[in-house]
Order: sequence, then C-alpha cells, then structure tokens
Amino acid sequence: MAALGCLLLAGNAGAVGLGQLRADSAINQPLSVRIQLIDLGSTPLDEVEIAVAAGENFERLGVDFAPNFPQIDIVTGVDADGAYARLTSSSPVRAAYLEIVLDTRWPSGRVLSQHTVLLDPPVFADTLLGACCSTASKGSPNARFATACICASTGRSSSDDASG
Repeated sequence: MAALGCLLLAGNAGAVGLGQLRADSAINQPLSVRIQLIDLGSTPLDEVEIAVAAGENFERLGVDFAPNFPQIDIVTGVDADGAYARLTSSSPVRAAYLEIVLDTRWPSGRVLSQHTVLLDPPVFADTLLGACCSTASKGSPNARFATACICASTGRSSSDDASG
C-alpha cells in the first residue's frame, strides 16, 4: 500500500513526460513524428517548451550528434488522442533511424530524453499489391491464399479486386 502511495505522489509531482512515438514518414522523406505528451497535470500546454537538445546534451547522454542532423521544427497541440508534440523537417531523412535528444522544459522542471525514430522504407507496394491481388483472384487457390495475406495488411482483399 505504501508503494502505491509513492507512485501516486510521483505521478502528481508535475513531471511532464514524453510518451509513445509514432513516425508518420519514411526514409528519404521529410521527417514527421508525433510524440504523445503525458503527465501534464495542471501545466498548460503553452508553458511546455520542447526543442532538440544542444550538442553537448547529446554527448551527455552518450548519443552521437550526426553532422548531417536535419533541422527539426517542433510544435505542440491537442487532438482527439490528447496532447502531442509534432517533429518535422523540411529536408528528407536519409537514414533508417534517427537518434534524437529532446530538451523538454516547463515552469517547474526540465527533462532531457533520448528517442530513436525508426523509419521504414517508403511503400511502393500499393501499386504492386493491386496488380498482385487482381492476379490472385483469377489464379490458383494457393496463389489467392498467399496474396490475401499480403493484401490484408493494406486493408484490401483479393475479393475486393474481383468485384471491382
């Protein structure tokens, strides 16, 4: 019971946190990342400042600051999923992942946090999947089954193509 009390007090201590990260961009595209803001408590969102940390803070956390690190803009907002920070760049990110150290500040505190953004290759398969699903609907039962599994990941099925 005492441990639960400590956890509750820690949650009310006013420590703003950065939660789940979602990359909405791919390799060779401008960066677009959404990070959930958690534990805002009574801190107004307009009093929370988030920036890419200075180079010495990358070193402090043992993260290499790449010489080709992109210029990243950060804005905060609120949507149906809650408060968030949106990280964007105007230049494409050429690597499969990006190590970022963020400096988050609010009136009663500050935290440095390390984040690894994993970027998938751009999806060129939608056009190929359309042709593949269409072909499978006319092919053998085994081809249809194998293709249906692939098409299901895009929300399409071979029956969609057969009817349309």
